[in-house]
Amino acid sequence: MDARHSLVGKTRRRIAAIRTKQARDEARKSRRQDGRWSSKVQHVSNVAWVWCPTARGFMANNAAAYYPGNDEVDWVCADVYPGPGPQRSFADVAQPFLAWAARHPKPIMIGEFGVPASYGPQVRAQWLRAAERTVLSHRQIKALVYFDSNMTGTSLQRSFALDAGTFAAFRGIAHNRYFNPRGVPVSGH
Repeated sequence: MDARHSLVGKTRRRIAAIRTKQARDEARKSRRQDGRWSSKVQHVSNVAWVWCPTARGFMANNAAAYYPGNDEVDWVCADVYPGPGPQRSFADVAQPFLAWAARHPKPIMIGEFGVPASYGPQVRAQWLRAAERTVLSHRQIKALVYFDSNMTGTSLQRSFALDAGTFAAFRGIAHNRYFNPRGVPVSGH
């Protein structure tokens, strides 16, 4: 190993240490802010603290460093989008987060999820049905929120609005007793 290679290795380790220290500092800052916030709402019993990065942060293996800790958080959460590039399933995108969350005794929320219009109506409907199966197989997931957005003037990759075909698949999720235990009627489209 030459000196140049050693220097590169030391630099990489130093950068990793700095990033880890920044993550710890952010977590401490979050705790302090949460402490100030919770002291203002001491008499409120229906407030929960949800920590919610993107699933992409778990795919890149850097989101967990920002977790403030089980004592600070009521729910763990991730926003799950397939992102640009090749088509990816909900399960593929969510899996690194779900594996991490399984080690924490907290309910899981999928704070936002969506399938882009660029996938086409048939694939979008299949994607939603597969997402439902993934959620049902992870009973730690207690909340699921679809991001229904039609971004005008942007690419189909950034539009998540449900058309008639994909809405039918979404309605199937909403009728499932796991998501709708009281059987509330679902309307729309």
